[in-house]
Amino acid sequence: MHELGHDVRVAGNRGSWHWLFERAPFPYIELPLDKGPLKMWQASRALRRHWPSTRSTCCTRTYRRTTLVGRRLQRGARPPLLYTIHLSDIPLHWRARLWPDYGDHVHVASGEARRWAIETAGIAADRISMIPHGIHVGKFSLADANAKIAARRQFGLSEGDRVAAYVGRLDRPKNEDWLLDVADRSRASIPGLKILIAGTGPHEADFLRQLRERKLEGRVIPLGEREDPLPVYQAADAMLLPSQREGFSLATAEAMSVGLPVCRTRTAGSAELIVEGVTGRTTAIDREAFVSARDRVPAR
Repeated sequence: MHELGHDVRVAGNRGSWHWLFERAPFPYIELPLDKGPLKMWQASRALRRHWPSTRSTCCTRTYRRTTLVGRRLQRGARPPLLYTIHLSDIPLHWRARLWPDYGDHVHVASGEARRWAIETAGIAADRISMIPHGIHVGKFSLADANAKIAARRQFGLSEGDRVAAYVGRLDRPKNEDWLLDVADRSRASIPGLKILIAGTGPHEADFLRQLRERKLEGRVIPLGEREDPLPVYQAADAMLLPSQREGFSLATAEAMSVGLPVCRTRTAGSAELIVEGVTGRTTAIDREAFVSARDRVPAR
């Protein structure tokens, strides 16, 4: 949006990936959006000072709490609030049902999220636009044998290794510790298995501790934050995604574009991305079901 000439401003509380915004060519407004009512009121006042009301056209939100702040911004110029729903299994507690504000229009990335929005959240169908996420297929092109060999050399892997990949946060609700079970329980059935872990997050220290305690060094290979995940996909034979909740999953689409079959839990977008038994496999959102499926992922 910034490159197209729009005046972009992003506001939020400081999180694990704040350093990405420090590189951005547009302002980041730090606000206490994860605090109580008084802090929320202060956040809305602070945000109004930064709001270019004469040019405002849209405010995007992904959480109902920030919609409260957005409603205060609507005084005067009334920029429309666009609310994005990524997931299809968001628990709605009594407080959420008392205040079901999903902005003026809703964007969803999958049919499952659209059904949830209509059937569970009670949002009118004409207020919802479904725009599936897209990827750059030119960048994530089908990997040939030479690309695979070069990528494996980059990570110290041999041609005979069986390689799985995980690309994503080490954070709730990704269930990244299930991958340790996959590595542990496949010692006999897939002795040459290596799992590349591309990503960081709040769970990173605990994940690395468990890896050492379970003596999985060499089988599970943490790669840290990767600006370009393409070599990770190219080096792998399959992609693993054990999330408890998930949106459309750009990582799934990227992996499949490179030619990887994907084993993932049945979260939002899975039915629209996976041709069962052909381009991948889905399992129930259950630790045992996911770990047991490791040997039944279609070959690359």
